[in-house]
Amino acid sequence: AGDEIAREEKEKLLLKLKDIDEMSLPEFEKLGEEDKNLFIEKVQRPRIEEARLRRKKFKEKMSKSETEEQPPLKSPSSSSQVQQLSSLSSAPDKPKKFSKKTKDTAKGKKSSGEIQINKKEEEIERTSRRDQEEKFSKDQPIAEAMDLYTKNLNTIATMIDDKSNIWLIAFSDPWDRKNYLFIIDQIGHNTSKKKFETKEIHFSSPEIEEQIFSIYGYNQIKRYFKPLSDEVPFEINNVDGNPMNSRTVLHPNGTKRFKVVFNPQKTGEFSYDFVLHIIGNNNQMHRINLSGIGDIPRLNMDPKFIFPNIKGKKTNEIHDPTFFVDTKTFDFGFLLTPKDKETKIHHKTSRFSFVNCSLINVDVQFSLTSESSKIFSLDKSSASISPGEKETLKIIASAPQLGSNTDKLFISIINNPQVEEIFLKSSGCNLDIEIDRRTINFGRILLYRKDCRRVTLRNKSPVRLFWKIMDLFNYESGINSQLSFSSSSGLIEPLNEINFNVYFDGQVVGIIDKQSIPVGFFLFKNDKEYLLIENIIILAEVYDIFLEVNGTNPIDLGIIKIGEKTSKGFSLKNRGQYNINFVIELEKLKNLPVLDKKIYSNFKEHLKIIPVAGTLVRDKLISINLEFIAKMEMKLKNYPLIKCNILDTSSNSALIAEIPVKISIATQKIDDL
Repeated sequence: AGDEIAREEKEKLLLKLKDIDEMSLPEFEKLGEEDKNLFIEKVQRPRIEEARLRRKKFKEKMSKSETEEQPPLKSPSSSSQVQQLSSLSSAPDKPKKFSKKTKDTAKGKKSSGEIQINKKEEEIERTSRRDQEEKFSKDQPIAEAMDLYTKNLNTIATMIDDKSNIWLIAFSDPWDRKNYLFIIDQIGHNTSKKKFETKEIHFSSPEIEEQIFSIYGYNQIKRYFKPLSDEVPFEINNVDGNPMNSRTVLHPNGTKRFKVVFNPQKTGEFSYDFVLHIIGNNNQMHRINLSGIGDIPRLNMDPKFIFPNIKGKKTNEIHDPTFFVDTKTFDFGFLLTPKDKETKIHHKTSRFSFVNCSLINVDVQFSLTSESSKIFSLDKSSASISPGEKETLKIIASAPQLGSNTDKLFISIINNPQVEEIFLKSSGCNLDIEIDRRTINFGRILLYRKDCRRVTLRNKSPVRLFWKIMDLFNYESGINSQLSFSSSSGLIEPLNEINFNVYFDGQVVGIIDKQSIPVGFFLFKNDKEYLLIENIIILAEVYDIFLEVNGTNPIDLGIIKIGEKTSKGFSLKNRGQYNINFVIELEKLKNLPVLDKKIYSNFKEHLKIIPVAGTLVRDKLISINLEFIAKMEMKLKNYPLIKCNILDTSSNSALIAEIPVKISIATQKIDDL
């Protein structure tokens, strides 16, 4: 574990030193003193020491080379050289040194010491001669190569001095290997006796891309660049069309005209320089630049750029205009098929975008399979699109027959043999609308009462529809004011339904007989021409009640004794056109806050109303009798103890009115009489 931690610490230190080493000077200056000292100690000083050692070794090697470089001896084994060495070895200096060192030990033996010195010097001299012979044998091939190089240079200089051989060459990439192959080929085929065509050679890439020049060798960069074409798309011809000679004579004040032909065989941007050189005047040269764009007119046919909506495959039959990749078809979806010539034609519109992705103008023509197609129509038949620009084509689709309707859109580009085609499709269907209530009968409605009915609209067609109530204020003023709607317009999705309420508020007594509400159906919200109108019939009668009440307000039960029975009556008479119901009952105690609970209980237990309920027939009088036995002392005067409820017989006994009936009564004990 300790070794692992040490190794990780060492790796972190190395990474830190590497990051510091790659910093610029301003970044290094921002470091702390601790990091600077660490870098100097771990990196800079070892580098300085390594440089010092390299310099030392280099000096030692140079000094050794100077020592070994002595002139070679012609015949090391000759007697003259041996004699010379002997004479050199017996020089006065060296014996002195030797004799000085051996003065005490070898005194009297001078002749034998000199012999030993001569042997050592001869051995050293033989070793030196062997080293020089080996060095000479190694340097001999280099000397021969230098001699050959000098001869070649002299040959090239001779050819350059010959003015009849002049090459004027301007390459777009001076490091291209083909340039050197061209030069070598020309040198091999052109001699001083053969005329040389003076012209400029260029190699252009067929791809439209930025050219990058490199000083690296050909083998290093060839994997990054495509091979260049040897074909030159420019030709300079005479005015009559014949090829121009590379050399021509121009007389004094003379003029010659030439024609430049640009005929690219590949797509790309081309730029070439042609050089006009005057023979005999090497200082005057004219450069003619020719450039052009060679391309095929084409459009970007990627569906993502053309169609507004794209899906991989169709998952639902009901959809907006969409291009489906799996079938390669632009499907407009369902459209209503007209029943006759007078029916409005249902159509959908879509716009296709075409982008010119070439470098030249595109002249394009749009057409369908049949020029008189009743299914699809185009807003234009041709267009001219500049490079990089976009053109929009509007396509209108309809469905003249039920089921599938198909056609093809052909896209023809001038000077491009390929014709693109897009499959178009639409599906015809019928309009199918259902209204659950075509007649709404509100029945009898009491004056100032409100009633409601719900209406459901069902769209059974696979197309989206809009609906609205037509001419909402086009009825008679008395009727129209009594009708209202929770919603008067809206959208019905395909195979879906919506609900809205119709309210009737009886404001005028009378009968509403077969009044219609027109509901129109449209393809689009702002359409003025409807597809279909359905009428909803309204039936209703508004009435009022007239009730006559006699003998009330108050009903005086008089002064009675406690425990004595008393009775009193009143009458009801219906003066209206329809029967009404009535119910007579005590008012609830919570609505009688000042009444004692015991008194209220006395009335609740001992008050009898005969009849308590019934039906009031038109113009018929009904008498109501009240019987009461007081069980306690009480005194009431004009007290609303009883109420008469009037109910409607036509609306599930709906309450029409509450008529209060007031009572007056006083009781006393028998002893007080």
